[in-house]
Amino acid sequence: MVFPWNRFPEVDPLLGPEMKSTGEVMGIDEDFGMAFYKSQAAAGSVLPEKGNVFISVADKDKPSIIPVARKLVELGFTVYATSGTHRFLRKMECFPSG
Repeated sequence: MVFPWNRFPEVDPLLGPEMKSTGEVMGIDEDFGMAFYKSQAAAGSVLPEKGNVFISVADKDKPSIIPVARKLVELGFTVYATSGTHRFLRKMECFPSG
């Protein structure tokens, strides 16, 4: 997967029927995360190892984001979220105490 906004910085990032061709790469692994990483490396994208992450999910999807948020915090990322998502993640103890 190559995100088109990396290749066309002046183009609106919303995906639509007029998408530009960006080429294709494939990452194969038994683990989705590793497969994604391999695809991004093959496309020449560098995945960040630190920084900020913004999370906003619908109420019905909030439980599935818990392990992702916890892992991002464990890896040292600062997690920002919309108010409802933030309240949920705080309640689920996804952030370090303090």
